[in-house]
Amino acid sequence: MGVVTNDVADIDTIGSIVTCVRHGLGISVVPHVALEEPEGQGLRRFPFGDPQVTRQIGIVERTLSPRGEIIVRLHEVLAQLCGAHGVSRPV
Repeated sequence: MGVVTNDVADIDTIGSIVTCVRHGLGISVVPHVALEEPEGQGLRRFPFGDPQVTRQIGIVERTLSPRGEIIVRLHEVLAQLCGAHGVSRPV
């Protein structure tokens, strides 16, 4: 592409990335939810795929959790919302 970057930082949090962009320190690719109302922050967002680019997510839990039953139910609901792409929870 012929683009030369000037990397000056390695930032780990999405909020910090958005703050840097807002202050003129470049651009970034971030999840849609990072900018619920970008216009109010002096920012714009643009999709670059149709259908949208997606990523896999999952539930992380402790092996022995006192909230096990609630987490099982949450997984069931999320898997149902995924329709044909939903998966059963491993035993």
